[in-house]
Amino acid sequence: MREEAAPRRTIERQHAAANNRCVARILRAEDESSDGAAYRATRIRSAKERSARAGVHQGLAPLGYTRVALGATTAGSGRRPPGLLVPDSMYAPIVQEIFARYASGGWSRIRLVEWLNSDPRIPPPPGRVQWTCSTIHALLRNPLYCGLVRYNHRPEGRYERAGPGSEFLAPGRHPALIDRATFERVAERSAAAFTRPSYHQHEAALGAGLFVCASCGGPMTPSHQAPHLFYRCSWRQRRKGLREAPHTAMGYAGCIAEEALLREARRLHTTPWTPRAERQLIGADPDAPRALHGRLADTEASTLIDAFLARGDGAGLRLFVRGLVASARIVERLPERQPKWLRAEVTWQPAVQALLETDVVQLAVPAPPPEQSERGERKREAQRRSSARRQG
Repeated sequence: MREEAAPRRTIERQHAAANNRCVARILRAEDESSDGAAYRATRIRSAKERSARAGVHQGLAPLGYTRVALGATTAGSGRRPPGLLVPDSMYAPIVQEIFARYASGGWSRIRLVEWLNSDPRIPPPPGRVQWTCSTIHALLRNPLYCGLVRYNHRPEGRYERAGPGSEFLAPGRHPALIDRATFERVAERSAAAFTRPSYHQHEAALGAGLFVCASCGGPMTPSHQAPHLFYRCSWRQRRKGLREAPHTAMGYAGCIAEEALLREARRLHTTPWTPRAERQLIGADPDAPRALHGRLADTEASTLIDAFLARGDGAGLRLFVRGLVASARIVERLPERQPKWLRAEVTWQPAVQALLETDVVQLAVPAPPPEQSERGERKREAQRRSSARRQG
């Protein structure tokens, strides 16, 4: 029996070694493929940005335009020829009329939709059954119609993504359908319509535009579920199949997430201004850091935050925090499921970061997390074991 078992163990070890080599080759191939895709994504993003700055519109032709090829396809390259947007004979007059009526002040989006759908001479948008308010809203906000090219308006990408604040407008090569003055009047009317008070309007959340997902880097958008507020990853909700890593949490309660953000802002405290700091800031613009240091030296950040909270001044608190923080992400939560305490990692605004590097503004030692009860931890461990058994 022992003589028969020895060859069997040898064969099993050989199979295990072969499987390990196969797995190693697969992982190595995936890493090489990922590195190659990231390199290509970097080159593509740079090329597309150069084209946008040169005034070339990229993507599908918007309503009112059609794309005309400027040259023949290069033999063997497989590349599409460059194209130029030209006004479409059917939809360009409709787009011009939509802008003219909305800019006049007597037409709302709903009235425009009713007019477009009731007139038998006006066809619906390509691929649509009828005109909708969302189509009109996107059309009226697109600066392409006044001769501009917008780029990085919503930067997205799996391997390479433009940083925040990289959006720009460049003069386009295509002819404009409306003049700049009409577009600005439309923008003013649109902004006034969306700032009008309503029964369903919520106060702007403190962390809106600041919180980013710790798993994929997407924006955490506020979601109001009366009477509570939550922050959820918008990319997880819109692009579930394209996320790079599994999300560690569905979302966070707004009150404890904003408390973690304010806890980091309270850590800022100032020290006296020094000639060394003045010399270090010579290469940059010293006015903004110097003004910020003077404000924080007069009243510490924690005192200002307490004053805003005591007055109930949410708008003032948001403005103050946005002047300090560029972005924040949740890096620790206790307990793991249904957390009651969060810790945020903050990216500071350039003026604050410059002061931190010169040591005239420093960060206090972070407060330790609250202690977790042994009974609660035993209960959570039992829940984890039960969940693992059900999944197994």
